[in-house]
Amino acid sequence: MRPFYAPDRIISFYALKSIFSCNLFMIQPTYTFKATITNIVDGDTADADIDVGFHIKMKQRLRFNRINTSEMHSSIAAERELAVAAKQFSSDAILNKAVIITTSKSDAFGRYLAEIYYDKGGIQVNLNDELLENGLAKIFR
Repeated sequence: MRPFYAPDRIISFYALKSIFSCNLFMIQPTYTFKATITNIVDGDTADADIDVGFHIKMKQRLRFNRINTSEMHSSIAAERELAVAAKQFSSDAILNKAVIITTSKSDAFGRYLAEIYYDKGGIQVNLNDELLENGLAKIFR
C-alpha cells in the first residue's frame, strides 16, 4: 500500500518558505483620502491635512510616490534651478487646494508615499505623472 504522502508529492520546508515569502503574498492595501495641501517642502514632498473620516483630520508629510526631483540644496546650480522649478510647479498645482491621495506605506523617514490627484479644469490629474512629463522629476524606485 502506497503511503498518503508520496515522496514525489512532498513539498519541502524551503519550498514552502520561498512560496510564502514571494511578493505575491505581500501585496499592500492602498488607501484613498481627501486632503488639503498646506505646505510644499520641495518638488516631491508636501505637508497635508488629511481627512481620515468621521470628522478626524491629521497632519502628515507626504513623499510623492515613484518620483524624485532635484535637491534644493544641491551644489550644482542647474540642479538647484530645476528643484526650484519643480517646487514652483507643485505649489501652483496643489498648495492650499483640495486633493485626493492614494497611499499604501511610509518611507524610512516616516513620510507616506502618495500619488497626488488634483482638479485641473474639471479633470482629476496625477501630479506625480505631470512632474515626470514636464521633465521636473525622474523615476525613483
